[in-house]
Amino acid sequence: MRAHDLIVTKDYGTGEAIIQARIVKEDTRHALALSDELRGKEIDLEIKAHRNRRSLDANAYAWVLINRIAEKIGQSPTAVYRSTIRDVAGNSDPFTMKSEVVDKFIGAWQKHGLGWIAEVLAEAKTPGYTHVVAYYGSSVYDTAQMARLIDLLIEDCKELEIEYLPPREIERMLSKWG
Repeated sequence: MRAHDLIVTKDYGTGEAIIQARIVKEDTRHALALSDELRGKEIDLEIKAHRNRRSLDANAYAWVLINRIAEKIGQSPTAVYRSTIRDVAGNSDPFTMKSEVVDKFIGAWQKHGLGWIAEVLAEAKTPGYTHVVAYYGSSVYDTAQMARLIDLLIEDCKELEIEYLPPREIERMLSKWG
């Protein structure tokens, strides 16, 4: 659900914050239904800045390139994709966690999809803790991240002498929002 004009005020009687948002017209019906459904219940609320998502054309093109690279180097498309995901800047988060839950975390993280990779970086200085890095799959990329992924794939294509679309056509694909 998208909104604009977020307003947060304080109820000086209770000390609680009051959040109001102007929901975009297209989402009004959904917002009203959700309000009715959740009235009187304790809820979890997450508010974040809107980010345009990558276009489906760009995602499909990334997979065309991935498949061409995989065929040329004799690896699976999944291996090429997972390798490239690690090189997309701004696509990972580091975590420090109890060593006993690392395997469980990695397993749960990787259930999100092919590009959702988590791996141990190093043992932490604090005994019993481990540093882990978790990479996000392209299903949640915004346009800038998808552009970086495609740029990395094109660099591989250049090195392997694999044909790819001209920059103008790639820009057109990336300009379409998913």
